[in-house]
Amino acid sequence: MSDYIIIIQARLGSTRFPEKILQPLAGKRILDHVIDACKGTGLESVLAVPSDDLVVLDPLFPNISKFASFDHEEGDVLGRIFSCAVNRKAKNVIRITSDCVCLTPSVIKAVVNEHREYPDKFVSNVRYDVPYLATTNVPDGYDVEVFSFDMLERAHLNATGHDREHVTAWMRRNCPIHIPEMALVVQGKFSVDTRQDLLRIEKHFDLLTSVKVVRT
Repeated sequence: MSDYIIIIQARLGSTRFPEKILQPLAGKRILDHVIDACKGTGLESVLAVPSDDLVVLDPLFPNISKFASFDHEEGDVLGRIFSCAVNRKAKNVIRITSDCVCLTPSVIKAVVNEHREYPDKFVSNVRYDVPYLATTNVPDGYDVEVFSFDMLERAHLNATGHDREHVTAWMRRNCPIHIPEMALVVQGKFSVDTRQDLLRIEKHFDLLTSVKVVRT
């Protein structure tokens, strides 16, 4: 059983920016940057993808284990992540999305360390009921969520509809939450939802991937 496992959710389909995870950025593809940040933590990392995408992504990213569940539709991301956690016998899950291209190992490890102190809580460095920066000073694009397998299983058994696509929505409403008092020394939106986001991030990528975590 793995103490902590990073599950990176990724897919080729995107309404606003199809195949964005394969787009080039600073000499690598977007998903390569995310994978490298996760692997830089030293924790086990796995890529969870829709079954239809596996045949394309498997040969493109040989440096990471991949998991695809044929039991869940593409929109059931919660089911896919739960099945991946079961397959990997994870005790705790670190959820990373593939559009958080500026993430660094230090940001991920800071949130994991908070969960080690609060293992019975849903731990995230961002909040979703207020605008970004209002509480944590962590901008969009550096999101890290950590939760126990038991919490994930409860969500899988109870969540329906919209909550299954957004994975942690049920947990955030029904489980105790801990928001670390930390900040990053950048402000703005740095996740990749559109091609315009990618072009803007590329101009400042070196700066955005050298951010430091500050306890507030």
